[in-house]
Amino acid sequence: MKVKFILFVAALALVSIACEEEETTNVSGDNCLDEVENLSNILLEKTSALSSNQTVANCQAYKTAWFNVYNKMKSCGYATTELDQTKTVVEEMDCSVFD
Repeated sequence: MKVKFILFVAALALVSIACEEEETTNVSGDNCLDEVENLSNILLEKTSALSSNQTVANCQAYKTAWFNVYNKMKSCGYATTELDQTKTVVEEMDCSVFD
């Protein structure tokens, strides 16, 4: 069960980052996109940490990092319907399964 959950969590991270990675323009000079990129890198680190060490703290850190990316994308005007739908899934993630 935990393995499937971790794979799901990793997939959510990749979906979240995919929009930024598909960008073909140089984001240098666009502070908003630069911040999204930096926050996405942090999200990737938290995803890796959760995948290798499944704890409540790492799960909460993942969720916090995901919401940081989401909130920045939304404030920059890059939020999408798919991202909003994923937000609901992340909100409903139960980190207590790692207790």
